[in-house]
Order: sequence, then C-alpha cells, then structure tokens
Amino acid sequence: MQSTPNSKNDRRPFPGQARFTRSDSTFRWKIYCTGHSGKVTVLDGYSKGTQHREPDDKIYLLEGTMIRLWRSGYWKPDKIKIEWYENDLLGIEDHLVLTTTPTSYHFGTSGKYCTNERLIKFMAKFYEAHRRNEVSNAIRGKAWRQKDNSVFDLSAHRFKNNEELVRYTLGLAVKGYAQGRIEHFYIQYTQKNFPTP
Repeated sequence: MQSTPNSKNDRRPFPGQARFTRSDSTFRWKIYCTGHSGKVTVLDGYSKGTQHREPDDKIYLLEGTMIRLWRSGYWKPDKIKIEWYENDLLGIEDHLVLTTTPTSYHFGTSGKYCTNERLIKFMAKFYEAHRRNEVSNAIRGKAWRQKDNSVFDLSAHRFKNNEELVRYTLGLAVKGYAQGRIEHFYIQYTQKNFPTP
C-alpha cells in the first residue's frame, strides 16, 4: 500500500521527513531526554534511510549522523545522553559503540571503534566545536571508498560450506564493509553455490 502523508501507516511526524530502517542500518541510537514534566523519554534512531545507500566508510557515516543530530538540537542540556550502537549482523546483540552527553563522551567496548584514531580525533574536534557552538561538516574526515571490489566477486571465492562463507562475511563486517553489500554477496553466493533443493 502506498503511504501518503495523511495515512494511518505513515509514522512520520510531518510530510517530507525521511524514513529510516533498523534492519539495514549499521548504527542505531537511543536518545534519552527530559520533558517539561521531568519524565525521561527515549527516542530511537537509525542510520539508513529506506531509499538510500549508506556510505561504505562507517566512521564517516557515524560522524555525519552526529553532526546531523547536533544540528537538530540533540546536544542541548535537556538531552541526558545518546547511546550509539552498531547493529549486530545476526540480530543477536547490538554492540555499544559510544555514549554521548551534552558535555562529554565515552567509548563502549567495541575495539573497532574505541581504538579507531580517526574517530577519537573526530570526537575531540566535535566537542571542541560544540563548546563554541560551531559544529559543521568541516570537522569531518574525508570518506574513503572501497576500491577493492574483488572481496565481493562471486567467482573469486571458493567456500567449502556455508560455515566458511559466514566466517568470511563476518570478517568483512569487522573490517567495516557495508552491511548491505555483505548481505547481497552472501545471498548471491548461497544461491549460486549452495542451492536448496
């Protein structure tokens, strides 16, 4: 069913707002904020728009998302904290990447992010710019592009069984390759080499 801005199925607060999907997002976040009554409200967000492709560079994606949320007012004092998670490819458990507050941040236990020099430098620049109320895309690093398409070339790989294929695709996720491309590769390889009867 096609959803129009006034239909019951349209969950957008106002027409023209982007829709996001949890299943294909690399990141999700929970924003904890207080209202006039003092009650804490939790807002969920996701990094992938339903009709858009995420950048291959996940640090660049995270930087851009933080800047976008800052511009939308989510670093103001009534926002208690934002918890940033990396979605688990298998849907078992999301990994805490980072927790941010209006005045500070700390990394989660995901080594992929808490030891990433580029993200560490960005966070320092971000909070310095936040203190001056001057956050902009200028503090963001340059996105890298995946040039090696052989990692997704179906004919370049031979896996004995599905378990080897899963290990390979999980390794790609750890290296930061786009989740959608990994899933597409997995589905294509499985259909071609491990067809179900």
